[in-house]
Amino acid sequence: MKVSKYDIDALAALRANVTDLIRRAAVAWDAEGVLVYDIAPDEHGGARQFFKKAKVVTVGLHGCDIEADICDAWYLSALEKADIVVCTEVLEHVFNPFSAVEGLSAMLKPSGKVVVSTPFNFRIHGPRPDRWRFTEDGLRALFHKFDIRSIQALESDRFLAPIHYTLIAHKI
Repeated sequence: MKVSKYDIDALAALRANVTDLIRRAAVAWDAEGVLVYDIAPDEHGGARQFFKKAKVVTVGLHGCDIEADICDAWYLSALEKADIVVCTEVLEHVFNPFSAVEGLSAMLKPSGKVVVSTPFNFRIHGPRPDRWRFTEDGLRALFHKFDIRSIQALESDRFLAPIHYTLIAHKI
């Protein structure tokens, strides 16, 4: 199995985009007393490398500080409420993305922030299963109960086929 040059370049751009997203969030909101939940930071350094003052707690199915499924809003609602939830490259893997967004909301304080990224024009990847791709319209539908502050596309050379999307939203 050979990986194409497009896939290699797209992965590099996607990773840089995720890093920039988390870095910008940390510059804006890193402070003493802030609680950050970082969802499944398996394939990258995660939020902890950028949030130096905040308390960062990882949440995921395996090998995290809290082992939990983000689709289980009932369970997640019992956790300490966070100021920020960072959820990068996860929504495409969940069983039910609407339940996952309810779970993210259940983890947040009122007016808490979600920092999200998800691929669009990118190959099927692990950890498997890889179930979904979201357009900007799809992200607006998923996060319709949030105040969406930004959705940004990482454009490709193909018309209406961005590599990746990032989203920042506040819980209403």
